[in-house]
Amino acid sequence: GVGTSLIAGVKWSIQERERRQARELEELVELTDLGQLFICDEQSRITRWSAGCAELYGFTSEQAVGRVSYELLRAQFRRPLAEIQAALYRDGRWEGEIIHHRSDGRPVTVVAVWALHRGEGRAAPAILKVNIDVTEQKRIQASLRENEQRLQASFDNAALGILEVDEQDRVITAN
Repeated sequence: GVGTSLIAGVKWSIQERERRQARELEELVELTDLGQLFICDEQSRITRWSAGCAELYGFTSEQAVGRVSYELLRAQFRRPLAEIQAALYRDGRWEGEIIHHRSDGRPVTVVAVWALHRGEGRAAPAILKVNIDVTEQKRIQASLRENEQRLQASFDNAALGILEVDEQDRVITAN
């Protein structure tokens, strides 16, 4: 009886630990699903598409999974894709800016971080791709550059002489 009780207690303890780990894993999956991330295989076919990506790009998981990521998103890279992939496989990581296109055709500029996973027991590597939408920041930067250029043109072409001086009355700029 004691032996049976001991075995049952150990079995119950193991099952409880497995249930706790399963709950923790579910919570982790739910949290990562909020982010703008997806997972691809070696051929860049999407194997996992988060709710965050569905929200950003407008493609459902059913529309995205199985598709080649850069084709689905009509990606525009600043460097050749082969060069980026070579860096990813050499360093295990790549970061850069990409222009993607939403399901409605609108462009989205993202800062992308790709991480290569060659885990033990995996038949093939997986690539985690995390994207941060910087479209609005890029628009603001472009607007600031345009305003600066207009201000500079006004300064350079002003009918009156304009001097910019520092606290010691030294000329910094003049038109």
